[in-house]
Amino acid sequence: MNGFLKGSKQILLEYGFVNYCRAIVWFAWFRTFRRIMPEPSNIVTIDDVKFMNNGQYPAKVGDNLINWNHTWNGYYFPKKGYNQHGEVRAHQSFTHQGNHVCIIGGGHGVTTVHAARQVGGGGLVTVFEGGQIASHVRQVAQLNDVDSVVTVEEAIIGDPTTLYQGMSDDAEVIDPADLPACDVLEMDCE
Repeated sequence: MNGFLKGSKQILLEYGFVNYCRAIVWFAWFRTFRRIMPEPSNIVTIDDVKFMNNGQYPAKVGDNLINWNHTWNGYYFPKKGYNQHGEVRAHQSFTHQGNHVCIIGGGHGVTTVHAARQVGGGGLVTVFEGGQIASHVRQVAQLNDVDSVVTVEEAIIGDPTTLYQGMSDDAEVIDPADLPACDVLEMDCE
């Protein structure tokens, strides 16, 4: 009991009262009814972006009622430093209709979708990502109906030896000086 109180106090101090209350609601949901709820479909929505649920993102009927965007990372409260809210907010502020956006490091495709929504039909989003992750970003763009403005290049910008988890596979290596001209450059890479 003493550890629970200490942990609760730390969450309250670090994340604030509102997030503390949200954590309690999510914890109660997770520990009770969620266990018996069915999986809704093979598509899950995280941060307003649809993903194929291939077991990587656990989803249950009722999760959207809680409206908790961080359920898939296994925490009951927002994990600092992991989400992409900063990049999404930057696109909302600096990316405009008709812009050309270059994204180095497409990752899960969250910022790709948000940037594509900002540029609209007259813009372009070019994503540089290596290995199997490139096909994942293409799939996410298609699932979110933004694939008409998204181009995914299976390429690494710069030195591939510094890649996170060595995910370069056989991707082309492009010198940073050879990047196309763009209005917005997002560097979500190592």
